[in-house]
Amino acid sequence: MESKLGSPAPVVKNLLAESWLEERSGRELSVHSELTDEDGKVFAQGSASLVVLSQEQIDRMGVGA
Repeated sequence: MESKLGSPAPVVKNLLAESWLEERSGRELSVHSELTDEDGKVFAQGSASLVVLSQEQIDRMGVGA
C-alpha cells in the first residue's frame, strides 16, 4: 500500500473519497484511490496491491462475517 498526502484538506468543504480497480490478474488486484474537493483538487492519493482470498482461506483465518 502506498499513500501520497498533499496539502491539508479544509474541514468546511465537502470531500469525495473514490477508489477503483485498475487491474486484475487472477487473484491479484491493483486498486487506486483519491480524496478530492468539489472543485477536483486532490488532497491525497493511494494505491494498493491486494490478493483475493478463497473461502477456505477466509474460514481458516476466521475473518469472514
